[in-house]
Amino acid sequence: MFSEVVKVDSKGRITIPATLRLLLNISDGEKLILVFDEDNNKIELHLSKPNRTLFCSGVISRDTLLRLLKEYNIDNISCRCKDNHCDFYHCKIFVELSKDKDEFMKNSPNIRCIE
Repeated sequence: MFSEVVKVDSKGRITIPATLRLLLNISDGEKLILVFDEDNNKIELHLSKPNRTLFCSGVISRDTLLRLLKEYNIDNISCRCKDNHCDFYHCKIFVELSKDKDEFMKNSPNIRCIE
């Protein structure tokens, strides 16, 4: 396990320590995805593969969730029931795109995604 204290500058930026960049193989200009985990009050850092990884969140039905899990390579998922019967879930997912991004978005209308 690696840990180091970092400071936030006046513009809200933090510097990822060189050791951590080496361990994660992070290069200059590479895109990272920061996700706030409300349940645990922490920020998660995820590496983004160019044009291949989407971070998506939204409220979806059980059927949509099962279909997405079957059709796409879901890398990381966090879901919570939105109703008493768990017919709808609020989900955060990382999707590894093997298919077209537009097709994924069309098939997932209630999900908002970023690359």
